[in-house]
Amino acid sequence: MDIRQLQYFVSVVQEGNISKAAKALSISQPPLSHAIKLLEQELNTTLFIRGSRNITLTETGKVLYAKAINLIELHKQSIKEINDIERNVQGNIALGCISSAHMFLLEKGILPFFKEHPQVTYELYEKNTYELIELLQANLIEFALVRSPFSSTHLEVEELNEEPLVAVFNQEAFAIQKDVVSIYKLQDMPFIFYRRFYQVLDSIFQKKKILPRIICQCDDARSAILWASQKMGIAIVPFSATKYITNENTKFVYIQDLNILSKMAIIYKKNHYLSQSAQAMIQTIKNHLSL
Repeated sequence: MDIRQLQYFVSVVQEGNISKAAKALSISQPPLSHAIKLLEQELNTTLFIRGSRNITLTETGKVLYAKAINLIELHKQSIKEINDIERNVQGNIALGCISSAHMFLLEKGILPFFKEHPQVTYELYEKNTYELIELLQANLIEFALVRSPFSSTHLEVEELNEEPLVAVFNQEAFAIQKDVVSIYKLQDMPFIFYRRFYQVLDSIFQKKKILPRIICQCDDARSAILWASQKMGIAIVPFSATKYITNENTKFVYIQDLNILSKMAIIYKKNHYLSQSAQAMIQTIKNHLSL
């Protein structure tokens, strides 16, 4: 049994039948069928029941599939680690970033890193925190820049700077003159909430006996700022997201009695190999932390 046979077997399982797997592997069907037959003979078992259209895994097939996935991943990681030793900081970095921190990542991580290592290429995934954790667990990315809170089970977490939430508004629609404002001064205005903080904000409003008028909840801080810039309401977003303000009439103020701090963090899998390039970029971000 070799890694090629395991890759063939996994492909058949994932594609559902041998003909589709052969197409995905860019080989003809007879050698694929022969490879699977040899694997079954070596293990002295039947790995799947061949139906008219799809295959069905046997119990031994299910066990081998789970083991094969891990072995193939270990094979990939071993090759990557060995190549990293030879190439030092080169190759490709697959990383994730929440949308509200993209500008932070670009300024504090990618740009200074790119100047030092112009030969490195990137695969950037922009998702919310929970989606990025799923990509990390699936080994599609090496690390991610996320925002707390989140479950840190099976993750290494390197916390970065804390930042406050701020109110973003169009000054032509809302006459706010100060740099710091009380939440009570904003309570009668329409709010645009970044959904990530809805529960925390709702809890605080309840304690302060404020019934906010929420006109929109959204999953992207950039969308909240865009709506606010169009005079639709007051967006409550993390400070770092204010870098997306492009309208000269759109401003932000600190909220005096809204005691919420948002914290960004770099996460990666525990006991999992990080390429030298990924390690170097993480260090670059930590070296350029000031917002």
